[in-house]
Amino acid sequence: MKKLNTTKLIKGSLIACSLVSASAAYAATQGSLGSVNSQGTINLSATIGNLIQISALNDVTFAAATLTASEGFCVYRNGLTGDYGVQLDSANGAVAGDYDLLVGGVPIAYTVTWNGISITEGAAALGDAAFVGDTSDPTCGGADNATVAFTLNTAEYAAAPAGTYVDTLTMTVTPL
Repeated sequence: MKKLNTTKLIKGSLIACSLVSASAAYAATQGSLGSVNSQGTINLSATIGNLIQISALNDVTFAAATLTASEGFCVYRNGLTGDYGVQLDSANGAVAGDYDLLVGGVPIAYTVTWNGISITEGAAALGDAAFVGDTSDPTCGGADNATVAFTLNTAEYAAAPAGTYVDTLTMTVTPL
């Protein structure tokens, strides 16, 4: 006949009870059978992650013989504080760092600033939460709180053949 080790049995039972008690403190409680009523509880929680949205964007067309243009838009960031990162990618950028308008393979280089900060193509830059206006409204209350500005390369513009030069700029904002 095998002898029971009561010390191990008691220790094991105590550990099992403490695990049940710890998990029960954070779990739903079940109601008991009653003739008038029964009452139970459930715990609720919500996890809200970092949210960000860029909106109110419009296409940009340079006016004839004008080498600069800009576009205002909304960057929404949830919460009262928090920075966001910015990355701009040109569809025509042959190598990282280039922004080019193209027609038939002929480029006109341009530079970009985000809220006055120069941004290299494909490189991430840091925006300040102060650039985010109304953080309670994803539309920024209908007001622009960010601006992107473009400047064409003067020499390339002057030497370029006639045509409509185009690029697609992808603007990515990321909560930090």
